[in-house]
Amino acid sequence: MNPTAPKVVVAGDVCLDWVRWRVPAADRGQNWQLTDGASWVVLPGGALLLAEMLRRAGGMDVAAPAVPDPQASDAALLSMADLAPFPVDRRTGTTVLRVGSFGGYRGPAEGAAASAAAAQAAAGDAADAAVVVLDDAGNSFRHAADSWPAALTAEGTRPWVVAKLGRPLMDGALWEHLRTRDPERLVLVVTADDLRAAGVNLSRQLSWERTAKDFVWEMACNRWLAPLANARHLVVRLGLDAAIHYSAGPDRTRSVLLFDPAQAEGGFAARHGGAMQGCGDAFTAALVRAVASAAVDSEEREDLVESGIRSGLAAARRLLRAGYGSAADVDAFPHPSIFDTGDDEDAFARAEVPPPAAAETSAPGYWSILEDLSGAALERLARDLVLHARAEELHGVPVGTFGALRTADRTEIEGLRSLRNLIEEYLSGSAETPLSVAVFGAPGSGKSFAVTQVAKEVAGSASGDVRIGRLSFNLSQLRSPEDLNHAFHLVRDTVLRGQLPLVFFDEFDAAFEGELGWLKFFLAPMQDGEFREGEATHPIGRAIFVFAGGTSSSFAEFAGEEPTAGASAAATAEAAATSGRADAAESAKLARFRAVKGPDFVSRLRGYVDIAGPNPTGPGDVEHVVRRAMLLRSLIERKARRLLDGHGDARIDEGILRAMLHVPAYQHGARSMEAILDMSLLAGQTSWEPDALPPAPQLALQVDAEVFLRLVLRDVLLGASREELGRAVHERYLAEQADSAAPDDAAMRGWEALPEHLRESNRRQADHVAATLREIGCDIMPVTGREPTLARFSVAEIETMAAAEHARWVAERRLGGWVQHPVRDVERRRTPYLVPYDELPDDIRERDRQAVRAIPELLAMAGFEVHRL
Repeated sequence: MNPTAPKVVVAGDVCLDWVRWRVPAADRGQNWQLTDGASWVVLPGGALLLAEMLRRAGGMDVAAPAVPDPQASDAALLSMADLAPFPVDRRTGTTVLRVGSFGGYRGPAEGAAASAAAAQAAAGDAADAAVVVLDDAGNSFRHAADSWPAALTAEGTRPWVVAKLGRPLMDGALWEHLRTRDPERLVLVVTADDLRAAGVNLSRQLSWERTAKDFVWEMACNRWLAPLANARHLVVRLGLDAAIHYSAGPDRTRSVLLFDPAQAEGGFAARHGGAMQGCGDAFTAALVRAVASAAVDSEEREDLVESGIRSGLAAARRLLRAGYGSAADVDAFPHPSIFDTGDDEDAFARAEVPPPAAAETSAPGYWSILEDLSGAALERLARDLVLHARAEELHGVPVGTFGALRTADRTEIEGLRSLRNLIEEYLSGSAETPLSVAVFGAPGSGKSFAVTQVAKEVAGSASGDVRIGRLSFNLSQLRSPEDLNHAFHLVRDTVLRGQLPLVFFDEFDAAFEGELGWLKFFLAPMQDGEFREGEATHPIGRAIFVFAGGTSSSFAEFAGEEPTAGASAAATAEAAATSGRADAAESAKLARFRAVKGPDFVSRLRGYVDIAGPNPTGPGDVEHVVRRAMLLRSLIERKARRLLDGHGDARIDEGILRAMLHVPAYQHGARSMEAILDMSLLAGQTSWEPDALPPAPQLALQVDAEVFLRLVLRDVLLGASREELGRAVHERYLAEQADSAAPDDAAMRGWEALPEHLRESNRRQADHVAATLREIGCDIMPVTGREPTLARFSVAEIETMAAAEHARWVAERRLGGWVQHPVRDVERRRTPYLVPYDELPDDIRERDRQAVRAIPELLAMAGFEVHRL
């Protein structure tokens, strides 16, 4: 043993893992070799596997239970699994063995429980261990106190304790003992699935924000979970894709989400196929290695635990990816390379989860990682999303991918994932009636495209051959119920051809013989899967009905009330229809909704999704620039791949990118963005330059062409106004300093008499306006047809911009040869102000504040105004 390495004692429930795999028949050999056969091996499991993982992780002296004799298998807990080949990388076709199916467990024989418990005691146990690692799988170990490590039970010991807990949680003598331990050095590791099995309401595969907010709300409001907060560190594993670090300290409680922005819960495992025993052990081993370093250095730092969580997620992923290796490698499992550091750690972003507010007494509040970004950070993210492949991973923003559609909008992600789950469940079931869902959004928001991508993705991954037949009917163009019956016949024809109809009923909320007149004709087809034609009744068969709103841009607008968080569409509409409102107009609207069978229609829906599209949905919608960026990137990848270089980076003129992201509105939503790309002369071009844009009259069909082109040429227009803006900067300076400047100060001369280096300094200050504004999440927007609006800045914003302006001035002076000197001397280029902003006298700081306060007026002179991102 290495005397300098921390001593780690492992104890817990032990198991022997029997794994077997198919051996194909040989071409020649003995008779038994000419038929398919099998091979198998016995591997350490449970606490034995965790101990082996710790040894492979390195840097620790590990004491652990002895491995039971496989020949005396009656005294041991056995698990059985069948291995099968799965691709390690779909691009190369290389395969490794992973678990194809679990065969369950066989418990110890009658009377052998005592010997099994005795085998759990660690060989080489030491009361002075730095770290105690417990693998409590919910079997006999939690009740066998004589098998617990001495460092856990002896008086006066203070080791770090890392306990990996299995269901049932918080049960048994071991748990009661852990509750008496020093909470500052207690790390509990549980899985989200075990919490869910215990009745804790944690959403799955909707969004990371939703799951994290569910968790912190449950920890604050669910009394059953209160004992878990006794530990200084609670780690909740969300598959191989995320973990939550809940830290209940003496000063405050903090929850940190470490997550893969590109995956939903379970996404990494589903992408690779198969399963692996030991992923939780690999995670815990990497976490223990970090804790062990803290034990040696006597540092109780939260960042070490977070570092261990990140390494643990990466190690668990490497274990799944590597599997058991080839048939010749199974005996060597687990390979130590799973604990090597690499790119896997970089896949995980970090976000601090806000605690529940006092008002959140019945349901977790809304939180979006994207909305937490400042305006400047949002701008950088939007630009990078267009220019660089998978830029969201660099910015730590969750992204949902559905076929060719990618979105970072949390509401859209949750809605589309819910829709995907519904379709997956429908395809795997045996229901003979259609699945009915609704999608809402402004015209051109991409409703049909979004649902189509989800359906195609699900069909492509479903078992069996599921072919999608897409049909679309615009109800605003139908004249009678007979036209709708004709549509249903076309749906039946698609079913008879062996396809699953994906049927879009566009503008289903259009008027027909009154408001929402078509709804009543869908009730029987949605409920019973049949429609009437005269005296005949025709079955429709299995299909997916998608009702796309035309007059309602959201489900809340259609149903007449904001949906309640966590409520189903049917429950929301029913609440809207039955809540006795005092307002007469609202009551009348709800009465009309009931009269046209609105609640009956909604009760037949199994889900809905709101698609926001590229235009702002309201004054508070700061995410639309990111939606535009992701849509533009998708359009380029699908329609103009020539613009991408060998690294996947897009070649787009800075002005065009600015205009596409910040033009006030697209007249036809996503269709207008696509049209601008289609109308640009890009054939044979590898870069999108301004001369490729369509003429202004054609642009005017999609956007405000004058504003769009002024955004494209913003820097050129500002450059043309550079002299005028520089002069204005100087004239304002003269007015502000007239009473305080020295008579012989060269900086107080008129523009024509001003030394050239000072004139250029004023011009550079004007040049730097855009960069200064970006410090507070603002930019410059051209104005047409009206006077520019003069923005007002907060005190904090003025201070931030003033500091940035001073930093620019210092850099300029140093490049110009100026030096720090107690006495200002223009001729010798000396100044006392080449110091950080917070070290300046307040009267000098006030000059910088005055300079940034004047920005809106200066921009207005050139036809621009401040635009908040």
